[in-house]
Amino acid sequence: MRSQPIDITRVIRKMRGGTQSHLVEASDGCFYVAKFAGNPLGNRTLLNEWIGHHLLQSVSASTPPVKLLRLSQQIIDEQDPHFEIGTHRVPVRAGMHFGSRCPVNPDETAIFDFLPRKLLPCVANIEDFAKAFVIDKLLGQVDTRQAFFVRKRACGNGDVAFRAHLIDQGGLFGQTRWRFEDAPLHGLFHDKHIYSLIVMRRACLETIELLRKFDESQLYGWMRSVPTEWFADGDQGHLTGLLSKLISRIENIDSIIWWQLDQLLKDRELLSCALAPTDKQPVEFGSPQKTNAPGSIALGCQ
Repeated sequence: MRSQPIDITRVIRKMRGGTQSHLVEASDGCFYVAKFAGNPLGNRTLLNEWIGHHLLQSVSASTPPVKLLRLSQQIIDEQDPHFEIGTHRVPVRAGMHFGSRCPVNPDETAIFDFLPRKLLPCVANIEDFAKAFVIDKLLGQVDTRQAFFVRKRACGNGDVAFRAHLIDQGGLFGQTRWRFEDAPLHGLFHDKHIYSLIVMRRACLETIELLRKFDESQLYGWMRSVPTEWFADGDQGHLTGLLSKLISRIENIDSIIWWQLDQLLKDRELLSCALAPTDKQPVEFGSPQKTNAPGSIALGCQ
């Protein structure tokens, strides 16, 4: 069943990243990272986001809720959301777009796209990175694993704790190529040390068991729930075939995951990273790596 769309009421700012997403406010009072149809990387990235979000959700990984966002011509005329392609400004078209909801109000709560290594043990849901490892490898992620972090509560020893939110599924299915690319270096979080803080074999096995119980008909239901305007000519048939191959990959998931996990656990960088502490400070979304502007948000990985 298709999600009921909500209206974009305010376009706040453009984000970093190839899809040139925008931070927006919607009629439900929430903030969203909007990825617009017609973006420079193509609408297939929106379909990847939609399918990837629901699969992560199916294994209980923390990923922001997604919504269909409706952009009116009035908002376009008044607030000028646009893409920059070369030297040209290309207006965003009115219609249905993809939205990933911010879990907090970015004007009131800091959102970080980087944590120093010494704070990674205080990520409350750190095993979600093992769940993401399985999903990313299964779906042929070609980008790095993206996440942002929100301060959660104090740890028992008084240290700050964070919750990770997995974002940016646009690189699944080989991004716009829509094929499965099995490469050990793809789909990994930028600081591989995070995997040394997880009992990876156990966490991956638990995720695999959840996927084995997965109702494959849900995949086609998710496909039917997206706007038809996101599909280029032939893409519906192509995506149907891709999902059929994905079902076969789920049936053969052991042969896909375990050898890639073995490669990760043998990685010299992973083995040595615990010996290379960093004193970098958390960096908020939208803040250049050399600054730390409170309250800013850019979701550059979007």
